[in-house]
Amino acid sequence: MSSYWQEVALGGICQIEIGGTPSRSEDAYWWKSNEDGERLPWVSISDLQERVITNTKEGITRLGLERSNAKRVPQGTLLMSFKLTIGKLALAGRDLYTNEAIASLHTSDSIYPEFLYYGLQYWDLTANTDQAVKGVTLNKQKLQEIPCLLPPLPEQKKIAEILSGIDRWIETLGRQQEKLGTLYKAVSMKCFSEFQERVSLSDVCDLQVGFPFRSSDFQQRGIPLLRGENVGYGKPLWSKTQYLSALLAENYSEYELQNADIVIGMDRSFTKSGFKVSKISKADLPCFLVQRVGRFIPIKIENQFLWHILNSQFYQTQLSKSEKGMDIPHLSKSEILAPKVPLPCPQEQTRIGNALESIDFTWRAVAKAIEKIEQLGKALRSDLLSGRKRVTIQP
Repeated sequence: MSSYWQEVALGGICQIEIGGTPSRSEDAYWWKSNEDGERLPWVSISDLQERVITNTKEGITRLGLERSNAKRVPQGTLLMSFKLTIGKLALAGRDLYTNEAIASLHTSDSIYPEFLYYGLQYWDLTANTDQAVKGVTLNKQKLQEIPCLLPPLPEQKKIAEILSGIDRWIETLGRQQEKLGTLYKAVSMKCFSEFQERVSLSDVCDLQVGFPFRSSDFQQRGIPLLRGENVGYGKPLWSKTQYLSALLAENYSEYELQNADIVIGMDRSFTKSGFKVSKISKADLPCFLVQRVGRFIPIKIENQFLWHILNSQFYQTQLSKSEKGMDIPHLSKSEILAPKVPLPCPQEQTRIGNALESIDFTWRAVAKAIEKIEQLGKALRSDLLSGRKRVTIQP
């Protein structure tokens, strides 16, 4: 590594200030409407979601500011969480105020704030952490001792420019993906609502429930078993997989999944990540259907049309009302097939399926691009912030 790089303590390059929270018991401290006067944006850890923060979930009043330890944080200042959730970062996109779990880092002339933003994502922040009741935490002294590896200022700016360019690229693609998702929902709702004829899903398809393979038959290699935890959101997840021997699998050929099969997880079908329904691809084969996972068998409905019905709010809103059970919410075969769905003629099913497939294909292409760029960004952060790769500074 070049001798131009120096390791310094965070406290040597930043003035660190801690925010505060007005008393929750005093309504006059918390902004609720324009009648309370000026809304002062107040940041908690849950607000630290994007690179630049301008909007906050809560606001405080001038009186709340005067009666608390909250301090004004100027636009452009780097914010970092240091209690319970350590290392969430954002740049202040406007003047704002923070709570006591967030440190504002007022940088000296030797450090470029956006470089510090990326550096603190890469450097080790937890070496000096204390174990709190609900998790790990730092204090102001330990914040000041965090080691920072700094190149010369021009190189800091160039590195920050490269990494922020990648972030902006990802943000742009993310907005495109969000718009495509909104378009997909709008088009599917319009397409499905314009047909007055409704039939139960059970009238047009069946559901085959998987086989209850014994756990004693599971092996470390062989034919993959598609269990509930393998049913992902659009495509299967194979990070945790059990297998069946090829010899034993020969006895259960009726449970072997095929390309383009649609499967649903019958336990915890609705989660924070979405609805657990997946389409099997050639890359997933061979694999076998396990109990509490269902395979849809189209009878009077096009497979592609069925796929988009299952992914629509139209269907999921009806189905979610049937999910029962507190510890493990679950659905039965009859409940999955009970919702009413539109049944246009086969030609219309194909037309609608193709239109929605086009939007979905573009959405998936954008998602794949984001994943690749994120991998590139991760590799570049490691190389550039460690000094393994140097950037060229034009004179």
